[in-house]
Amino acid sequence: MAQRSSIKRLPAPLRAEVDRMLAEETTLDTIVEWLAERGETVSRSALGRYKRAFDALTLRMREMREVSQSFVREIGAVPEGQQGRLLVELLQAILYKVAAGHAAEGGETTALELSRFARAVRDLEATATIGTDRLLKVRAEVATEEREKAAKAVEEAVSSQGLTAEQAGFLRAKILGVKVADDG
Repeated sequence: MAQRSSIKRLPAPLRAEVDRMLAEETTLDTIVEWLAERGETVSRSALGRYKRAFDALTLRMREMREVSQSFVREIGAVPEGQQGRLLVELLQAILYKVAAGHAAEGGETTALELSRFARAVRDLEATATIGTDRLLKVRAEVATEEREKAAKAVEEAVSSQGLTAEQAGFLRAKILGVKVADDG
């Protein structure tokens, strides 16, 4: 197995700073010097290899962002409830494209990578289901509240017009969708 990159072995805060510096197009020599000041020995060639991979990744991320933005422009306003499903489908397509690209580059997919990929797809599906369930629950709660408000308003109007309690109860049951004994 290949030795892990000296850049990837850096503590996370230092690696994050290296990523930031690369994104800002800081020279490799400046980054190597900056790391040396912090007691880290990294060769310029190792940093160059890391930069090539970093640039390729940022290019792919930029492309994915552009695809997402064009997707949103093409789809436009999506009816509520379908947004989550469309997002899941888009992310699944991206995951498949990444996996296919990895295979095309000659990379072998390990059982661990396949497991992580499957977990990511499963998590996306679960997120979509939770979002839909939450939307349905909120809609049901709002509908119940609105029916309660309407029933209360009818009761107040009925009592001010001199109808009996039985008549008011009948109207309230009709508004709330409750079966009434006289309701054939």
